[in-house]
Amino acid sequence: MGQNKDQILLEKALALTETYNLVYNEYYDKLNEETTKIFEDAFTKRALEYLNEIISDYPDSKFYTNALFSKAELEYMSNDKNAKSNLQKVLLRSDANKRELSYSNLYLAQIFIAEKDYKSALNYPEKHAQFPGPTGCGNAIETHWKRIENLRKKCIEGLKN
Repeated sequence: MGQNKDQILLEKALALTETYNLVYNEYYDKLNEETTKIFEDAFTKRALEYLNEIISDYPDSKFYTNALFSKAELEYMSNDKNAKSNLQKVLLRSDANKRELSYSNLYLAQIFIAEKDYKSALNYPEKHAQFPGPTGCGNAIETHWKRIENLRKKCIEGLKN
């Protein structure tokens, strides 16, 4: 049995994103800023096209929430203002997985902090903390909990000012 078009579109989008990340991480010190930006824009634009097609043409797809989160994550990484509403939509989805829920909360906390809306931001580190972080590596686990504590501190400090 073959794959459905929505699954193929998602796999293409995720492959583009992962390829960009792999190449960037491997060659980040060898690429100039302009080349990196062109490369990022090309991969992101094409991945977003695939994700948008799933979201618009396959609203009942089992890949819909993954596509919505992947789109929101790309928007967040690109400082696109649409990230906020798409991340909030992910949180409303009953089929969102733990990673999607965890990172949506993390990114929303960071967006609200950047907007200096500390009261709203304070809701999200607590929700992010509800999901298990990395397992196995002590440094990754410690970083996960430090990140949550740092977000809380930023919110509390912002509310005081």
